[in-house]
Amino acid sequence: MWIMPLRVAPVVSYEMLRKGSVKRPLNGLDRLNLTDVGEALIVPHLNDGGDIELRDVRLPYPWNARLKGEIELNMEAVWAGGSTFRSIFRLRFGEGGAQKVKDMLDALDRDPLDSPYWDTPTWERFFNGTGSTKDDVSKSVNRTMKKLGRE
Repeated sequence: MWIMPLRVAPVVSYEMLRKGSVKRPLNGLDRLNLTDVGEALIVPHLNDGGDIELRDVRLPYPWNARLKGEIELNMEAVWAGGSTFRSIFRLRFGEGGAQKVKDMLDALDRDPLDSPYWDTPTWERFFNGTGSTKDDVSKSVNRTMKKLGRE
């Protein structure tokens, strides 16, 4: 499942991320920006008693987080350049993570690929970095949405 951010929130410290925590920032300069997507997925997960294991954290992207607890869900942030708004998240999850993803989609209440910030050059940079085209991403999202019963 791929999903694009539309706004930046909350601010999380890079030092805290390196220590495996995304609970609060140390200061405004030492941070990694999570987006509305992270807020809709990570904050409820932590509030439900879940934990997060961070791997491959580099500023500003990519970073990779595994949500742990009753479910297992992997969240990868890929930066296509230019700004935080030209990033995209890839979620990988099994049956146990489907409800978390549905809840996130309900909270966001929008199409996962709805972004005014992505243009043809952004998709070209994304393709150069990942080998996936806009059509590949769109088909993947459509398949996942169908499996989640959200056509």
